[in-house]
Amino acid sequence: MAVRRLFQQPQHLRALLQLCHPELATRLDFRRVELIERSFVSEEYRQREADLLFRLPHRDDHGAVLVYILLEHQSQADRWMPLRLLSYMLAIWDEQRRRQRRGAPRLAPIIPLVFYTGKRK
Repeated sequence: MAVRRLFQQPQHLRALLQLCHPELATRLDFRRVELIERSFVSEEYRQREADLLFRLPHRDDHGAVLVYILLEHQSQADRWMPLRLLSYMLAIWDEQRRRQRRGAPRLAPIIPLVFYTGKRK
């Protein structure tokens, strides 16, 4: 999918974040962006949705944020999208929790973005 490939390029990801979160975009290091090659979309929605997850470090090296882009290929807005998006975010944090070793859990903040391609607002 073209939109998915587009956002995998750091300059386009930066442009998207500058539109949505301009202050945050200035504090992130797009030279060190990391695409996390894993989908969190449930099997039920794989025909209508795709997703991208990026890890973006802060410029000052104080941690990182995760940017989760959900690409929705539906002709109508889904009123349950906030709940589905939350379930995907919980799956991302659960994956983080499983990968962490010892010590207190440190879950990275997630910046969720839904890219809706339908005609209705």
